[in-house]
Amino acid sequence: MSVAILADDTQKHKPDPEPLLICLERLGCQPEDAIYIGDAASDYLAAQNAHVAFGYAKWGSVSSQGIDAPDWVFEKPLDLLKLIQK
Repeated sequence: MSVAILADDTQKHKPDPEPLLICLERLGCQPEDAIYIGDAASDYLAAQNAHVAFGYAKWGSVSSQGIDAPDWVFEKPLDLLKLIQK
């Protein structure tokens, strides 16, 4: 992992896009070239607010409420390999 953004690194937190945007900046990556993988509605909203694709990690989620149209759905961690098979 080359970049980690922790709660103390930002003034605003999910679903605000600030943590994602800071991460993208540090990686030198554009939002359209990234995917954010999460298991909560706050993750989904943060990705939408940052204009980043969202991958829903069902294995960690308690509820899919609020996650209406993820770009990807991952049932188990190995499903992440779908991203590199494209």
